[in-house]
Amino acid sequence: MDGHNQILRYLTFTLPLLSSTFGSEVYVSCATTILRYQDGHFTQPIKQGLGRVVSLAVDSDLGILFWSDVSAAKRGIYRTKIGDFTKVERIISDVDVVNGIGLDPGRGHVYWTDESRGTLEVARYDGTDRVVLLVDQFGLPRGVAVQATDGYLFWGDQGTGHIHRSRLDGSERAILLNDTIWPNAVVWDSYRSSLLWVDGWTNKMMASTGDGDTQAIFSDLSILTNESSLFGLTVDSGQYMATLRDGRIFLLSTNGELSRVMEVGDLQNCTDLFAIVARRTEEDVNGAYHLLI
Repeated sequence: MDGHNQILRYLTFTLPLLSSTFGSEVYVSCATTILRYQDGHFTQPIKQGLGRVVSLAVDSDLGILFWSDVSAAKRGIYRTKIGDFTKVERIISDVDVVNGIGLDPGRGHVYWTDESRGTLEVARYDGTDRVVLLVDQFGLPRGVAVQATDGYLFWGDQGTGHIHRSRLDGSERAILLNDTIWPNAVVWDSYRSSLLWVDGWTNKMMASTGDGDTQAIFSDLSILTNESSLFGLTVDSGQYMATLRDGRIFLLSTNGELSRVMEVGDLQNCTDLFAIVARRTEEDVNGAYHLLI
């Protein structure tokens, strides 16, 4: 049995009934693989061709999985149809280090940040009509979250410790928060009408209103992280899940309390995850998107 099959067998026994408590599907990026958890089992839906996967995003209505690959040979943004993972398409190739992807399903737009180029960009789902919205206006942009209902983008900047906000076209850019350190993941939570993020330096999950007026510790996981950094964050029906770079996943309750810690076998560098609920309301479709790593 090869190493990946051993990991999948391990996961099957250590993460029972996850999908019954958190969405119907969960996708996790762990370096050279993408894991899919459904019906009590982990699988590797994409069998080959991955380099180093960082960010994930899913349009659950159309059933499309997007991800970024930052390896030298395979740099780009890719997509595949969920259920037919054999057909993989690179929609954007002229990129460097894409460490965040966000979707606006209503308009069919994919947004991304490129840390190496210092850009925030957008294109259609097929990669056409690409536009650079912002460039050279931040240090190390980390990911992008879309709040399509009110027409906002949010992204982090590890170079300055800021979280920024702009309109969907990049206008009205403003510093929303200026006292974070390593904003590794930012999520717009439509259930709480709040912006949530994890700080990879303090290993705390923070919450704020979308206008930056309030900020509070939503969950302090620092005593559990063992010097590993929080990276990924996703939300589903008011429950939350966060990844550690060492391969652990934390499941959090609606009030931010830790309810489960799960080990992702021997995999490392688990940087992103995305949950898909079985049925999505209009509010979910418009608001439940995330920024990771």
